Amino acid sequence: MYKIIEEQFNHFSKSDFFLKRQFLNGLIIFCTWAIPSFMFVSWSSNYHPEVEFYRNAINEGIGPNLWNVIGSFGLFSFGLTITFPNFSWLADIAWKVLSSTYAIGSLSFGLLLGQWVFLLINNNLIWWKLGLFGVTSGLLLVILFFYNLALWYFSFLIQQRNSDTSPFLIKIGQMHLLWRIVFGLAIMGLVSLLFLSEK
Repeated sequence: MYKIIEEQFNHFSKSDFFLKRQFLNGLIIFCTWAIPSFMFVSWSSNYHPEVEFYRNAINEGIGPNLWNVIGSFGLFSFGLTITFPNFSWLADIAWKVLSSTYAIGSLSFGLLLGQWVFLLINNNLIWWKLGLFGVTSGLLLVILFFYNLALWYFSFLIQQRNSDTSPFLIKIGQMHLLWRIVFGLAIMGLVSLLFLSEK
């Protein structure tokens, strides 16, 4: 069994899974969306807290429903791409949806971070309650950041590089069809289960 698994995976290289330059591009995309939204929350909360239009825009931007729906479709498309890596149009759809979801998540994260900082600064809680709130909510923000970053990572894996097919998808295509079906169905099944369980 170990030999069979090794035969299916030993042709992958580290660069198929990670490139430092691409990771920096992902962080730049995050900052492009998160920083302006953070600045908007800071500006509107400090100088125009009475404007209902701004508050509604922030609340709608933070709402996770759109991110969840589009992200689910993107991950389902990613599972299809793993199963059928030779269909470049399928990989292109999955990449675009995942990239868009990552951008939406980055924007929402900036809005959420702005509200979090504003609450910490303008809160009259006792120091230990403020510290407890700050630590626990800060940890949740870190988890959300990495959760959103995972979508970027999946999009990176299947992204074309220099007009060529993704090296990751080329290596996936060299795997036996049975393994691709197992991995693809596992991803699609999990995403479908989570999506359909929402009420």
